[in-house]
Amino acid sequence: MTETVSLEPTEGVLSRIRYHPAGYKPVEARIAAAIIEDPDMFVRESILVLAQRISVSTGSIVRFAQSFGFNGYSALKVAVALDAPRSDAESGGVRSPFELRMDEQIRGLVAASSAIRPAEVTRAARLIAGARHVDLVATGASTSIAHSMMFALNVVGVHARHLPDSSEHAAAAAMLGVQDVLIAVSFSGRTKGTVDAAALAREAGAAVVTLTCSAKSPLLEHSDIAILLDRTAAGFAEQEWPLRTGLYAAARALTLEVADHMKPGELRRRRAKWSSGRFGIRYEAKS
Repeated sequence: MTETVSLEPTEGVLSRIRYHPAGYKPVEARIAAAIIEDPDMFVRESILVLAQRISVSTGSIVRFAQSFGFNGYSALKVAVALDAPRSDAESGGVRSPFELRMDEQIRGLVAASSAIRPAEVTRAARLIAGARHVDLVATGASTSIAHSMMFALNVVGVHARHLPDSSEHAAAAAMLGVQDVLIAVSFSGRTKGTVDAAALAREAGAAVVTLTCSAKSPLLEHSDIAILLDRTAAGFAEQEWPLRTGLYAAARALTLEVADHMKPGELRRRRAKWSSGRFGIRYEAKS
C-alpha cells in the first residue's frame, strides 16, 4: 500500500517531539534526539540510513512516526522539513533564501518518494527496456525532464528521441507502432500538444507512459502507465517547483531502472554500441 503524505499534523512537530509529555523509552529517545539535534540530516536520510546510524530498527522509526499521528516515515519527514525553518527562526537563527529554497526541493523529493507508486515505475521500466523505439514529448519547463531522460536512455542503449519542435509531436507519435513507447511529460497534464500526441500514439498501438502532477488531467485518459505525483495529495497545491524537482527525480529513477531490466550481456552490448558511436568526439589533449 502506498503511503500518503499528510500535512495535517505538522504544526510545531519539532516542539512536540522535543517536549513530548509522556517521555520516551530508550529506543524512542534515540530517534527523537536524531531529529531534534539535526533536522536537516533527518530530512535527507533514508529510513535505512537513519536506522543504521542510531542503531534502531526501521519498524521502531515507523512506530515513532505513527505515535505522533503520521502514517509513516515519509510523512514525518515532510512535517519536519516544513517545521525546521520556523524553529530556526524562533531560536534566533536566520536561514538564507538558498537554504529555504533547498528545503522546498527536499520536500518535493520526499513527496515524490512517498506518493509515486513503485510498481508503476517498474512496469514502465520493463516496457521501455523492451521497446523498439521510444519517443518523448514535452513542452516548456517539462522539456528539461524529457531531454534528460532521452540522453540517459540512449546511454543504456535504448533508441530514444525527443523532437525539439513541439508542433511535430503529434505527427511523430502517430507513426509509432505496437512495439514502441511514447513517454509524455506534462506538469499540468493539460498541454494540448502533449495530450494529442499521447492520444495518437495510443491509437496507433504504442504504449503510453505519462509523468504528471495532476490526478485530474486529460493526459491520464490516454495513459497505459502513469507516474503520478499528485500536487494536491502531496500538499503542494500552490507550489510548483518543488514538485518539478520530485518529478525530475522520479524520471531519473525510472531511467536507471530501465537498465536493471536488461540482461547484463545485452546491457553491455548496447552500451558498447553507444560508446562506439561517440568515438572520436574529442581532440587529443596537448602535451
